Amino acid sequence: MPGPHERPENNLTTLFERYPDITFDTTTDLLDPECDREHFSSPCSNLTDHDEAHHSVESASTANTTPLRPQPQRVQTAYMPDHSDFLVEVEGADLPEVCKHGFRTLAYHIAELTTLLVLPNGRLSSAYAKTNREAILAHSQDMLVQLRDANSMLAEQVRNDSYIKSLALFTIKPAQQDVWTIFRQRAQVIVDYTALPSASELKLSVHLAHLFDAYVYHPFIRLPDLSGIDLDIQARINDLYDGIMTLPHGYRRWCNAMKDIRHTYMLPLLRQMRESPVILQEIKDFEQAKSAALAVVGDPGAPGMRIIDETVIRYLEATASQRRRTARPMRS
Repeated sequence: MPGPHERPENNLTTLFERYPDITFDTTTDLLDPECDREHFSSPCSNLTDHDEAHHSVESASTANTTPLRPQPQRVQTAYMPDHSDFLVEVEGADLPEVCKHGFRTLAYHIAELTTLLVLPNGRLSSAYAKTNREAILAHSQDMLVQLRDANSMLAEQVRNDSYIKSLALFTIKPAQQDVWTIFRQRAQVIVDYTALPSASELKLSVHLAHLFDAYVYHPFIRLPDLSGIDLDIQARINDLYDGIMTLPHGYRRWCNAMKDIRHTYMLPLLRQMRESPVILQEIKDFEQAKSAALAVVGDPGAPGMRIIDETVIRYLEATASQRRRTARPMRS
């Protein structure tokens, strides 16, 4: 097994060329520990967590390491994926049904790919995988489309966050008398252009990546005579690996972007509002006026809410008609 300094330079170049937009900076690209307590770490040492198939050094795949598999010394505490446990976790998550359905569908495709790559007795056979070529491509294509759609939506959320931070409303430093107005306007823009990420969804995306690594990717790279496997299958599995690993990464970027909006653009104004008696009184007066207006709207007997009698309407129409008849055009 080659050491880290023996890996060909062109192989490392391929890795970074396929991820030109990723900067491996843990200070800006990761969530706080409480947002994700699972073992989703950077790739482990080559000595502890490196599956080097004979073809992998020459492969165009980025997946020469398996960062999701726990190190030997952490096996007892690391998350060990299981299809049934994952589905139970999905059902118990506080998420919309459409989101749960997406996770169930991805887990289903992972289970199907497992049966197409691994014999019922658990043995690995390249010949068995070759006979299931069409089924592997079909299931992986459906899964890849879903992953690309999800990653595209995550990228759009990050772009939306960047967009609103570029608006003048977010770049100006408001005067004291404008703090509350700017706060309300910013809040409305955030509601209109962004959505809130879910810690449960992020956790499920991490566990889904563990599931794929354990039941699809790891068995695949351990197939005997992997170089003889159809190139389309190799490329498809690599694309799935890239897509499923990008999912939690994109979700973290979204979470961090929303955290930045909160901490940088909203909390400072909120503190100013709480520390200003003038602003607090202004807010109190506004809320009282708003409550009074809502009470009037909800009262059918309030002024302006009563139904006008038809005789009054006819009288007003007749008066207006008479004025039009008696009106004479101005002569030059």
